[in-house]
Amino acid sequence: MGTPDTPGPVSPPEAPAAKGRHSFWSLRLPDARGRRRILITVLIVMAVLCFDAAPVWRLFWRWHIYGFFNCATVKDAHGQKREAWRWIEGRTIRVYALPGIRAHHAETVASGVRDLLRDAGLDFTVEVRPIPPAVLEAYNASTVSRGALGFVSFRDLGARLIELRDGDPHADVLVIDSRIEEAHWAYGMASFTSGLILARSDMSTPHLGKHEAGHLMGYMRHDSQPIFVFGYPWEGWPWKRSTLMMLLGDNPDLSPRARDALRCFWEGMEREMGRKYLLPAAEGR
Repeated sequence: MGTPDTPGPVSPPEAPAAKGRHSFWSLRLPDARGRRRILITVLIVMAVLCFDAAPVWRLFWRWHIYGFFNCATVKDAHGQKREAWRWIEGRTIRVYALPGIRAHHAETVASGVRDLLRDAGLDFTVEVRPIPPAVLEAYNASTVSRGALGFVSFRDLGARLIELRDGDPHADVLVIDSRIEEAHWAYGMASFTSGLILARSDMSTPHLGKHEAGHLMGYMRHDSQPIFVFGYPWEGWPWKRSTLMMLLGDNPDLSPRARDALRCFWEGMEREMGRKYLLPAAEGR
């Protein structure tokens, strides 16, 4: 111990606390950095959702960056992962009406599907057929009753139909009189990945058939996003926009962006499959 004239030992100054390293995505930051990073992230997401440019748009569709999940595997009714998207190898789309639904409903939907294929320049055949017993059985096994209302599960039906296509690749279009379990409000639903369209008979118009065919052929989005693609005409704000691939649009025409997306997507499919799917007139549009 020190005397009044001799100071005692002095404790060394405390070392400053080491600054921990944080991931860019960490929200637990001691200062405004966390809020700043959140803001930057939100702005990046908004920019991706709101803006694009025509060359990037075409490139990303051609190389299946935008359509990345179109060729994903799905589970069949036995839980086995299958490449149901290979329905395209048969180049055939079959349209059925459920028993009790007039045949002209199937013809009406089929006319819209043909119109989409014509506009997109795709070499596929559309056939209207009586519903096969096995397809009807798969449909009935996929229905769910909720009180007085009947629903059909798009996912379950798609899984059951995969096995029925073995050795006979094609897509199925069913005109139904039930609501769709996954989207009660929707008049139709479609998936390239599953090779399936469901179209309700109470809204069986050529427009519905053409819109859902756009999804079936790979354009698994609506024209509301991104809001603007530089290089294409301004089509109005999303809540006022009316093109074929808008959710509630009434315009029967494909937008330039949707037409290019389909063409570029199928150019990519041709590259990967080594087969032609686009008609010569559609190439190089």
